[in-house]
Amino acid sequence: MKLIGCRDIEPSPFPEVAGRVLYFCGYDGGAGPGHNTAWIYKGSLKAK
Repeated sequence: MKLIGCRDIEPSPFPEVAGRVLYFCGYDGGAGPGHNTAWIYKGSLKAK
């Protein structure tokens, strides 16, 4: 399944990675009936 439609980008709520980790999540219900189609990815920011 192709993951489309990022619905939210949030910083990590965990203090040990504060300011360095983002979570991207979404759900695409526009393609018809679906089951277990929500998704989440974690991305890390590089230090300067």
